[in-house]
Amino acid sequence: MVIITRPDFFYLALRSSTSLFFAVLAVYVCDVSGIVNIAVEGMMLMSAFWGMAVSTWTKSTFLGVLGGIFSSIMLSILFAVLYLKLKANPIMIGLSINLFSAGFTILLLNAFAGSKGTSISMKSRVLPNLDIPVLKNIPVLGDILNNHNVLTYIALVLIPLMHFMVEKTKWGLRMRAVGESEEMARNLGVDVEKVKTFAILLSGLLSALGGVFLSMGYVSWFSKNMTGGRGFIALAIQAFGGRLIYLSSLMAFLFGMMEILSYNLQVFGFSVEAVKMIPFVLTMLLLVIFSKFKNQKSL
Repeated sequence: MVIITRPDFFYLALRSSTSLFFAVLAVYVCDVSGIVNIAVEGMMLMSAFWGMAVSTWTKSTFLGVLGGIFSSIMLSILFAVLYLKLKANPIMIGLSINLFSAGFTILLLNAFAGSKGTSISMKSRVLPNLDIPVLKNIPVLGDILNNHNVLTYIALVLIPLMHFMVEKTKWGLRMRAVGESEEMARNLGVDVEKVKTFAILLSGLLSALGGVFLSMGYVSWFSKNMTGGRGFIALAIQAFGGRLIYLSSLMAFLFGMMEILSYNLQVFGFSVEAVKMIPFVLTMLLLVIFSKFKNQKSL
């Protein structure tokens, strides 16, 4: 059992939060551009499967990552075409992509692995953990921050980079302008469709990294619906956190902490079903409390 006061607990929490960091970033870039993208869940799930599958067939970790990214980008292109060209409802598009991904990955899993549950029979590749001497030698923090998967470090770096892009660059200004008012942005000469297409594709890339981490970093296999609602949790976090990406990332980390805590509660005899509910229930509770506090502060 991992005690919450030990560095091991925070190490595992950071590891557990990685895929949610990517999901939050994916939702964030679309939200800034005025797009409700609920397809992040489906994009993550599809990339998790194809990352595992391609790495198994090619025996290449790099090609596995590319396979996962490609599958998510294809769904992003589909989303962009349906939303921007055919003017379909983004909520309906997202629901369709999520349902398609859930069913299609089970179909493929059964076809290639002979199971509708997991791909353990397939020998997939795993992304490496990085041992960083500079971090390793720092007391306490070294135990928390060192020897994580490469995608964990990429997620941590992308959080400030995405904030900088949105808040400090001309392209970020265009994204925010489109998100605030499409008509005003057009009057200022901003290509709204181009900005939204960029946001959707970037969201697809970030979703892919989150999905690939699940099947090639967190574990070394794919399982049915392994995203576990992370895309929807990211939507909830973004809704309450607004466009404060650092705050949203902190909430994602809190979810990771609660997830690890819930695993440890199984030692005390709690049912698996009840334990699995804990991270979601506590996260929703914290989000509601924070939202109420934020609303009172703004009055």
